[in-house]
Amino acid sequence: MMRALFAIYYFIKYLPLRLWRHRGPMEHRGFVGVQIDGLAHADLAYAVEQGYLPRVRRRLRNREYKLQPIPAGLPSATSYAQVGMFYGENADIPAFRWYERADRRVVNCNRPHSAEYIRARLGDRLGILRGGSSYVNLVDGDADRAVLTANSSVPRSFFEEIGGLRLFLLALMHPLRMAMTVLAAFLEIAFELYDRHSGPGRHSSVVEGWFPVIRALSNVIFRELQTVAVMADVYAGVPYIFTTFASYDELAHHYGPRSRPALKNLRGIFGRILEIEKIIRRLPGRHYDLIILSDHGQTEGAPFLRLYGATLGQVIHRHFEGRSVRIEAEAPDLPSAKTRDLYADHLDRRAESRSFLTRGLLRSAARVLRRITNAESYLVEKYYVDTDNDFVVTYSGTLAHVYFSRWPERLDDAAVRREFSDVLDFLVAHPGVGLVATKAPEGGLVLRSRRGVARLAGGEVTVLEGDNPLAPYDDAGPLGRRALERMGGFRNAGDLILFGAYDERGYVCFDDQVASHGALGGPQFWPFILLPNDPRFDHLAITDPRDLYAQVFLPYHHEPLRKSGA
Repeated sequence: MMRALFAIYYFIKYLPLRLWRHRGPMEHRGFVGVQIDGLAHADLAYAVEQGYLPRVRRRLRNREYKLQPIPAGLPSATSYAQVGMFYGENADIPAFRWYERADRRVVNCNRPHSAEYIRARLGDRLGILRGGSSYVNLVDGDADRAVLTANSSVPRSFFEEIGGLRLFLLALMHPLRMAMTVLAAFLEIAFELYDRHSGPGRHSSVVEGWFPVIRALSNVIFRELQTVAVMADVYAGVPYIFTTFASYDELAHHYGPRSRPALKNLRGIFGRILEIEKIIRRLPGRHYDLIILSDHGQTEGAPFLRLYGATLGQVIHRHFEGRSVRIEAEAPDLPSAKTRDLYADHLDRRAESRSFLTRGLLRSAARVLRRITNAESYLVEKYYVDTDNDFVVTYSGTLAHVYFSRWPERLDDAAVRREFSDVLDFLVAHPGVGLVATKAPEGGLVLRSRRGVARLAGGEVTVLEGDNPLAPYDDAGPLGRRALERMGGFRNAGDLILFGAYDERGYVCFDDQVASHGALGGPQFWPFILLPNDPRFDHLAITDPRDLYAQVFLPYHHEPLRKSGA
């Protein structure tokens, strides 16, 4: 009876969306996949224990769902995880950012052209969202509808990209909710300013000028839009739906994974997920499984820039130039910023002797220059290209790759020692670098640190000098070692693969973050999956995100995934 009443209620509520009602058969079970970016299994368990997620705790206690850790693989990054679970393959994604020698370009996975570049390399592989919807993901999984997704297989206008007429109708159907969302966005900006200056952020190493706006967009605007869109898709009977809530990851980077802002945000995310669960339970029609997971965790630490007064790329550049490297907590000034400041001062002086109109224009130009200067100080360096010394450094959290770009092919350990032994020794000795890996000529990797030298091959470490350099990072055991060896074998991995230094005090992050991911060590390698307590999921053997493709998502497709006409 109640189910019938809810059917009538939602029929009336979503009447304007009848145009998008799924036309195919409804007897096959579908899935709603929800990814919480950057949430480690240990941090989810902590949030449950601390009372932030009482309804999740109740469902686990009642055995409605089962929670288990899964390995992130390497790199422990969204791009590697999502491409793997959507397409069943994630080879040659060595980081969130890397350098492609053949194309002489840096691939940055949150840029649309880079996401499209990755998708193009997958060839004829078809994704798990074929016939479904993708919301706020890096790749679209070949979804028929992809909204706010970095890569989309169907060209769209900006209006279509943000949801088009369908999203406009959804907003009209929820006027009070949309009004509350706008108000909440302004409150979120106020919360960010408080957290930064008076709350937990007053001790944070990360300050970004645009982050209050980014926080409002991801924590409030996108979260509400994607929740309503997923609920509408469930009503419409769309068989395969996947969305990513990215805001927890951002707050964890800025404040830490167990900080008050991050945990409050997590509570809000699960509130929206439980709204989706409610409509799944109440609506007649297609039966859905709600699958909640994360792509990686976060390991706490401190930024390399804050600790050593320069980025990793700048440190290597100074070594090439023969300069001494300062080891102090002082960020270098940017020459371009200094130049713009001088121009702004000059414009202000010129304005003093001009007419009212000219004075206003000159002072406006000076203000714009100063804002650009201030903004630049907030734009964190994501990679470093040195054309004078022919090297490229890409940062991906706790992981970095160094490429000697003059060579058309990746250098092995013998070539690195022959051509760049001083750079290798310098990085091994640097206190911010905990591990340096190179390709072994006979296969596998050569690992170096201040502890010693070893070879990793076949998942086993053979110590060659001193102590095992991988020991501080080896808490994942054989899974971690095999993941490192696989990543080290990618054709586009760096000539040098670097992990930040890691001990009981935390990780050194090459990005400007107080918690990060990308490498091995700590919670970053152990995300989670939360599944319905169903015998179908009793015997999962997940060793990498690409295993989720075949073991979790592919069984929902009752016909083989293949190209049209194939």
